[in-house]
Amino acid sequence: MSDVMEQVDIVEEVDLDIEEPPLYGVVFHNDNTTPIDFVVGLIAAVFEKSREDAEKHALNVHKNGADTVAVYDYDIADQKKHECDAASKKFGFKLKVTIEEQN
Repeated sequence: MSDVMEQVDIVEEVDLDIEEPPLYGVVFHNDNTTPIDFVVGLIAAVFEKSREDAEKHALNVHKNGADTVAVYDYDIADQKKHECDAASKKFGFKLKVTIEEQN
């Protein structure tokens, strides 16, 4: 065995040009059948919003026809949309929730 050990320091500069992934908004759309209390509860539960914030979003949906409730990367936005769809279906509502790329 050799008692001689070589230590080699390799310094290599790597240029990483990584773009941030696009963000997607989870958008609630107004309808005439889903109770606002259900919408408020759903926003609070799925998006971990305070009751006050959830009420503001629900009122924006009611007044403006739609509102972006939260913004995430695609996978999380899609998961949140599916959670909302499943809860709406379970309770017999037809709440429309979409995801839209943000600029």
